Amino acid sequence: MDVNNLARLQRNLPKAYVFKPLGVSEQEKEASLYGDLSVALAILAEKTDSDSKLAAYCRALLAFLGVANEKKWTYLLLLSPEELKQFKQKWQTKSFSKIYLICNSS
Repeated sequence: MDVNNLARLQRNLPKAYVFKPLGVSEQEKEASLYGDLSVALAILAEKTDSDSKLAAYCRALLAFLGVANEKKWTYLLLLSPEELKQFKQKWQTKSFSKIYLICNSS
């Protein structure tokens, strides 16, 4: 997956696809991006059939990249092959509920 390309595409999406309210503070804008991500992850967690799960995953990825772009974290998403191998070993569950809880616990 080319994270740099995905992040660039997310930055260039028409405003209709990305919720970015106008005339609000940076704190409110950040809160809305995190809210959008939480909703997208919750929707992903409840999907059962593969077609709707894929669409929900894409929406959650879009929301995640929106937060990463806003916070300037995109460079942190680039993993070496060894780091990627270690990361894959951490996520050995098939339960979307567990993944959602892992993502939202901090």
